[in-house]
Amino acid sequence: METTNENKRDTSTVISTREGCVFLVDDNFMYLNILEAALKKVLPNATVVCFKSGETAIQALDQKPFLILLDYDLAGVNPNVMNGISVLKAIKKANSEIQVIMLSGVEDTKIITTSMKHGAFDYIIKGEKAIFDIRHRLTSILRKMRLTDEKHDEKQVKWFLRWAAIIVVISFLVGFLLHEI
Repeated sequence: METTNENKRDTSTVISTREGCVFLVDDNFMYLNILEAALKKVLPNATVVCFKSGETAIQALDQKPFLILLDYDLAGVNPNVMNGISVLKAIKKANSEIQVIMLSGVEDTKIITTSMKHGAFDYIIKGEKAIFDIRHRLTSILRKMRLTDEKHDEKQVKWFLRWAAIIVVISFLVGFLLHEI
């Protein structure tokens, strides 16, 4: 059986065992469905939750997403809703650890710069290679999170060992003092 380039790209994608929650925020229902299907393949253990507005995504931040894919232009249905930058600011204010990838159909340097300034991990232009770009960025995010998790685990082990050493020393001293009495 012949393997196409597309199949090669799909099989080379790292599938993560990362658990947790991922938000997709886009007012285009079709695009949401495409992103959701792609993310469920890459993150089969994660819960993918879709939102058609930034306001509803912000209200659901108590679900503690580790990643949010956020459309810049959310005014497709209602011009009075928050745009992606406003939503990004609210997300980062609520929890600066959430990784946010901005999505847009427009390649605008000012929007890209503003997104990055307000804490976006990256900015991806919607198009035929957007899913591939998202997978690539997701790999970078997961690698960064794994390193952060490892550092956190290392700190916890050091903390435990310090306290264990203190307890051993105190036990030894108490035993010594009781023996001397």
